[in-house]
Amino acid sequence: MRPHVWAFDLDGTLLNTWEINYQAYATVGVKMPNHAHGLSWQEWLPEYCGGNFAVAGTLHSAKTQIYLRRLIECDLQGMELPPLEVMRELHRDNPTRVKVLTASSVISTRRLMNRLGFEDIEYHAELTYAMRRRHLATWNVHANVTYVDDNIKTIHRLNEDITDPIINTVHFDGQDVATLKNQMEAPEWKR
Repeated sequence: MRPHVWAFDLDGTLLNTWEINYQAYATVGVKMPNHAHGLSWQEWLPEYCGGNFAVAGTLHSAKTQIYLRRLIECDLQGMELPPLEVMRELHRDNPTRVKVLTASSVISTRRLMNRLGFEDIEYHAELTYAMRRRHLATWNVHANVTYVDDNIKTIHRLNEDITDPIINTVHFDGQDVATLKNQMEAPEWKR
């Protein structure tokens, strides 16, 4: 039997960070469009800045510093979402099979993973859609893969691009832990 890899998006899936992210961008003068949620800044901010990648990078760096300060000040427990509980359970059983794929910056992801008690978890940050897809396909070579993301556009794209039935994509749209576990089809939970 093939092992299983469990991969989770971070923002909007494990933690509700949308408001902090939106406010941090607003502080540097950027009105983050709704379609940008879940995308890497490289996929939307340069266009927002008239195609100027340097300006976009500078704004993103300034936003990240504000975002990090706000993360330090906030109570993460009030931001936790049901997939985080599922991830904690899977991590207790086998930490090497649980991973995080996110468009968030490396420093923000590291800070959040440490605050949540996942210092040992494998995470990949600052990912574009193509990079996220590549990680899933690579893991799929040796394991069944389940990926949980709140961005329905990402889920649809993955379902169109990855035809291998061993990859299970789950759209998190507010369902409770029991429903989420059922959708994730974990063999461990079907005993």
